[in-house]
Amino acid sequence: MSKMRKGKDQPPQISPAFHGTKTLRFYSASTASGAITVKDLLDLIFVASSATAGYRLLDSIRLRKIEIWASAPAAGTTVVSVEESVVNTSSLISGRSFAVTDMVVGSARSAHVVYKPTRGSYTDMWFSAGLGALSTSLINIIAPASSVLDLTLDYVIADGLQAPTSVSRGVAGAVTGQVYCSAFGYSISPTLWVPVGLANI
Repeated sequence: MSKMRKGKDQPPQISPAFHGTKTLRFYSASTASGAITVKDLLDLIFVASSATAGYRLLDSIRLRKIEIWASAPAAGTTVVSVEESVVNTSSLISGRSFAVTDMVVGSARSAHVVYKPTRGSYTDMWFSAGLGALSTSLINIIAPASSVLDLTLDYVIADGLQAPTSVSRGVAGAVTGQVYCSAFGYSISPTLWVPVGLANI
């Protein structure tokens, strides 16, 4: 009996879920210093269910990379730093607790850092929308005002395996059915890193 040719004699296996990798850009109007949490990632993209509520659009999400550019004021200095959180006490999973940092003097060039999670660390894990308002720290960021941040994520929009999950952040003035992107680092400040080219409230 001849071997069946996949895709010709039988339909190939497919996944009905939407999934991929996406880079989003954010701009900071103020100095950033604080922890980015799990809920910051899970609440990042949501669809408004009313003027004051929304559902998380991405069912699963994983941090791939953070890249930051920042310049110093004239004759001044600036420091940019991304530090991986040491230990998640609930799961006992740890990273290397390392930091990537850069410093620039004057405004002739930009400070630039690239952070990628330690393989197998808590920060490298997939997180599900069903986790709720999980405030576990993933990374700590220090960056000046006017910094630009590129956030690269893996995501999955599931095929109906779980009910919609409400965002844990506050929502006000939303248009029902509109998709919004939260400010990155919303738990530090609702207007910290504002998304570029995406609706934001």
